Amino acid sequence: MTDRTPTIDSMCIPITKIDEDDSAVIYQFSATIWAGDPDHPGRAKDIGTASGTLAVDKLTGAATLLDAMPNDDGDKRYLRACRVLARHFADGDLPNHTMFACG
Repeated sequence: MTDRTPTIDSMCIPITKIDEDDSAVIYQFSATIWAGDPDHPGRAKDIGTASGTLAVDKLTGAATLLDAMPNDDGDKRYLRACRVLARHFADGDLPNHTMFACG
C-alpha cells in the first residue's frame, strides 16, 4: 500500500453487545482504519477504529441501523454485521461477542 489515504477494513468486523432491553439488543460493529505507512513504503499501519451501532429486534431478528459507521460506503460493514447476527438469531442466540471474518 503506497497510498496514505485511509481505508476501512471490511474483512474483519468485531461485533459487541453494548446494551439490551426487553425488545432489542444493541450492538457496536467496528473496523480498523488503515493508511500507508510513510516509514515503510508498501505497507499499511493501523491508524484507528471506525464504529457504528445497530439494534436487533428480539422478536423478529430485524436489524436497524442506529449510528452509521463513518465512511462505510454502501453500508458494507453494517450489512456484514447484520448477516452474522441474522445467523445467530436463526440459531436462537444473540451473543455478547461475535465477528465477521473473511479470508
